[in-house]
Amino acid sequence: MNEQEDEELFRSPNVLDKLVDGAFDEEESLRILRMVALTVHDLADWPSGKPFELPYPMLAQRVVDRIALVGAIRHPGGGTAQQVPRSLPELMAYCRDVDLEDWAFLRLPLDEQLSGRLVTPESDTPSELCVRLAAGLTGREAADGKDVERLIMREIRNFYRDNEVADGYWEFLGTVIENPVLTTGMRARLKMRPIGGLMPNDELLRMVYIDVQPRYFDDSNRAAACAVCGLLMVAGQGRWRCEIEACPGQGRGAAGGILNRDEGLRHVTRPIRHLLVAPQRITSWRNANA
Repeated sequence: MNEQEDEELFRSPNVLDKLVDGAFDEEESLRILRMVALTVHDLADWPSGKPFELPYPMLAQRVVDRIALVGAIRHPGGGTAQQVPRSLPELMAYCRDVDLEDWAFLRLPLDEQLSGRLVTPESDTPSELCVRLAAGLTGREAADGKDVERLIMREIRNFYRDNEVADGYWEFLGTVIENPVLTTGMRARLKMRPIGGLMPNDELLRMVYIDVQPRYFDDSNRAAACAVCGLLMVAGQGRWRCEIEACPGQGRGAAGGILNRDEGLRHVTRPIRHLLVAPQRITSWRNANA
């Protein structure tokens, strides 16, 4: 998002404005929904077992306040059937347990792109829908692969363009899709040769790869890559589970490789792995197994 979009999305709610049905129109409902998606995305790797305590992160507090305001105005009498999430734990549980079609306190447009949950119950991670909303990809844009790629890889495209090798970006993109997880040794080897006319230094790699969060390691400090999409699977309850909803490896617990935490693991950021890497690798797997 640019600065103007940030200001528009996150401006503090004007209580007087909201007293006149503005909280219930589609535009405001979509704004609130995207704030929720960004909150879920930002808190996706919150340490397991650690409670959400006040003060909440700024964006989380704003969206909880705004939803509470909508509920208070729309259902001033309360009632269990009309409750809205009024705290961050309640909101996160709501995102996991309730389909968007049943978010009665918002007036969302009838759009098949707004169907499903923001958190995948099986892996307790942001759903693809959540990632798309957080990235600002809804409606027609959500179906356009070029718009997805252009938005979430904008920094990389600009980096190559600024270094006057714009076409080299495509080779870098291919390298990322081929290598969604890197060990320290793999990073060192990547940095030994140019990719698309540029040496992949730390600045370039940091735009794409982040440290692997604790939820991907088991009690023995091991991580497992999905045998289908190649992304790291979520560890828990004695089994591995792919976090990509559409992946044929979902629920199989089939590991394509075991990696150790002391190998200095890094993997691609969530939008890149959900919206670019996984679709490409799943399509390749299906073609190979047709």
